[in-house]
Amino acid sequence: IDHNGVLWIAANNGLDIYHAQLNQVIHYRHEPANPGSVSNNLILSIFEDRGNVMWIGTNGGGLNKYNRRQDEFAYYRGDLSNPNSLSGNLISAIFVEPNSTVWIGTLDSGLNRFSPSTGEFKQFHHDPSNPASLSSDQIYCLLVDRHGALWVGTSNALNLFDPNTGIAKRFEPLEDGNSLSGLPVYAIYEDRSGNIWLGTSEGLDLFNPVAETFT
Repeated sequence: IDHNGVLWIAANNGLDIYHAQLNQVIHYRHEPANPGSVSNNLILSIFEDRGNVMWIGTNGGGLNKYNRRQDEFAYYRGDLSNPNSLSGNLISAIFVEPNSTVWIGTLDSGLNRFSPSTGEFKQFHHDPSNPASLSSDQIYCLLVDRHGALWVGTSNALNLFDPNTGIAKRFEPLEDGNSLSGLPVYAIYEDRSGNIWLGTSEGLDLFNPVAETFT
């Protein structure tokens, strides 16, 4: 639900917007002959930033940015020949910081940091030879918490990731009774008390990021 109370619905046949007050549904579909249409009909993620810009992640069409005034979409796609482009086009997670930095998680190509002011992307990947790198390039959810810490939910761990150093602290399921209940980490949310709620394949976890405890 956006700042106007409008419900944005990610579907497998396009993007639907429901105006409850008007009892009206608007359908957006990819139109090959229209460069301002949404880039792909399978929508994986939606995020509204503090400037009321809607960011849309698609399955194969890259990252879309919706222009409310012109009622059209601009999009960003991965380019293997350009290391400053989006790393991939399966956009599973989006989080935009108050400073307008856009974080993008992909299902197969790692993490991206996008600067709207420069139009450039910075890519972060799992490195099999580095246990301090991101645990996986398969990302399902993202969160920047109230302290500015970046949390990345992946197929095999919850990562506390420092983009300045490239170091990730991993939280994985263990048998000690104080760990993740399961994998993947599909959803992440910070509540008003600063606790982090995690949706996994085995249920719902409550994580205290200060004490680093799970309940």
